[in-house]
Amino acid sequence: MTIIFRHEKPRKQLLEKGVVYTIRRHPRSRLGRDWATDRRDGEKIANVYISLVGCFPAEDLTPYVAQSGFETLDGWVQAYKEINPGILGSTGWLYRVELRMPIVFRRVELGK
Repeated sequence: MTIIFRHEKPRKQLLEKGVVYTIRRHPRSRLGRDWATDRRDGEKIANVYISLVGCFPAEDLTPYVAQSGFETLDGWVQAYKEINPGILGSTGWLYRVELRMPIVFRRVELGK
């Protein structure tokens, strides 16, 4: 299972800053190592690590706005509602998604 970032702002936050907080309607069954895309059946845009922060009412998300890709809590919630019309209830599941950087090994010759 992948995580989809349909809105450009959180996708840009993830790719440029390396971390994004995202609101989801339901709890995810898969946490940890995964990959991200921009649409259903889309190609991989990044390897990620997903952590559950918790289930929050929208008004309690203020501390996470700075790393959501949005300038305000209202902007974040409005974008969620545009992508998921009529879905956001009184609470949402908050996740921290981090880029997983590939590990690059460099060959080192010993004894020189």
